[in-house]
Amino acid sequence: MKIIILFILFIFSFHHYILGQTPKLYSLLALKSKKTYKEIEEIKKNPNDVIVLDLGDKDLKELPKEIEACKNLQKLIIYGNQLKKLPDFLGNLKNLRFIDVYNNQLQDLPNNFSNLENLLYIDLGNNRFKSIPPPIFELKNLTHLFIYGNRLKNIDEKIGNLKQLEELRIGKGLKIFYGGNKIKKLPESISQLTELKEFHAPDTRLIELPKGFSNLKKLEWLELANVVLKKMPDILSELPNLKYVSFFDNFSTKEKQNLAEKKPTLKTLYDKNYEGNFWALQLGIRQGNFTDVEVGIAKCFKKDFITLAAGVSGLYQIQNQLKGTKVGVQVNSLVNVGLYGGAWRGNSNTNFFVQPQIGIGRGLWSISYNYDWTFGQEIQKFNRHSLRICALIPFKPIFSIFTKK
Repeated sequence: MKIIILFILFIFSFHHYILGQTPKLYSLLALKSKKTYKEIEEIKKNPNDVIVLDLGDKDLKELPKEIEACKNLQKLIIYGNQLKKLPDFLGNLKNLRFIDVYNNQLQDLPNNFSNLENLLYIDLGNNRFKSIPPPIFELKNLTHLFIYGNRLKNIDEKIGNLKQLEELRIGKGLKIFYGGNKIKKLPESISQLTELKEFHAPDTRLIELPKGFSNLKKLEWLELANVVLKKMPDILSELPNLKYVSFFDNFSTKEKQNLAEKKPTLKTLYDKNYEGNFWALQLGIRQGNFTDVEVGIAKCFKKDFITLAAGVSGLYQIQNQLKGTKVGVQVNSLVNVGLYGGAWRGNSNTNFFVQPQIGIGRGLWSISYNYDWTFGQEIQKFNRHSLRICALIPFKPIFSIFTKK
């Protein structure tokens, strides 16, 4: 009997010892209230006490090795640095629940990243991933995946492995002129994300939603701003918990009425103002002592009330029948400012010019005063002071960016 009692006491003591060695895993909400360490010197003293570590905006090019000793680390914030790779030891910190590595220069993740079986949240936004890193698909408990603002052209079918995913963000991200996700199609396996509550895909190149999207019965929030769908998705009426959806207003009045009748409690935002990148035909006319006509192409970016256009144009002067070329950039934000440079081909030589401008401009239109510094032997044939009217006519994406139906 004495032996049995001693054995029970041993088991009880051993159980408590094991519990004492295993840290409590906190929820994402609970982690917000935990002490946050922000300096490497702080964590050297008692690395096992570190639950939350914030090294964001530190201009780091690699993660400090001292982090490896933080075995109980659950929340790691390293956004806004210059990290090109993450160290292998990160995959050994198996208590990690939250990782924010937004706005770095990552192209892949360590292979042992898949060891982070307790990870719930990861923000990989604004990096240089060309696809979702394979280790991500092994994180069976992941609930939040942000991979907007990278260089993705498609989503791997393995996305369906993330059965616990509640929030997915794959938008293009705020990229001026170049970069950002260019996703044209969603895989059918997205239908397996039956726990998904939020799906954000603004500024992507989607033209339709897959049929399996109707399986996302828990979906509450759908963001498709600046996405030019071919038609209103019929499957929206099959999503019983959908509460909010945002679209670019590319639909007929009848389509919008049908959705309102099928889902009268659904809050919808139809945004008529496109934001993001687009190509445009750039047309202009300048009047001074001479009349100049310009026709060209511009890569444009629009955000809120700001429109930025960088373009190249061919020039033709009516009076002297001269031809030229100009390149430059202009910004419309109620005030228009711009700077161009180029060359006129004269009868016997080439005349170069620099052309700053200032005026008023909004959206796709501007009226500005131009002053030309011209260098060459025929400067008397060109404008010095002139008034310029310029219009941008979008043609890619091929839709009316600022018109109402």
